Amino acid sequence: MIESIFIILLAMAFLLFVLGIEFESIVYSATSLLLWIIIFAQSFYVQVPGDTYYTDYTMNAASLAFIFIDIVWLVLLYMNFKRSKIIR
Repeated sequence: MIESIFIILLAMAFLLFVLGIEFESIVYSATSLLLWIIIFAQSFYVQVPGDTYYTDYTMNAASLAFIFIDIVWLVLLYMNFKRSKIIR
């Protein structure tokens, strides 16, 4: 993946992660999860302008942490959503 697109995806994923937690939105959190999975997969092959590429293990580990946090957050949101449907 080209480095500039990689940085844009990183910013979008983090912004959607924060919005998903702030507004307690399943849609923002699920979109953030998908973007973090894409970043995780593409961090093995980051292409810089020219003929070189590198593997970014730091971003790989950080995106894996965000994936786990997003999955736990989505499960909590889903359980809260089911509970509010039962109470009403």
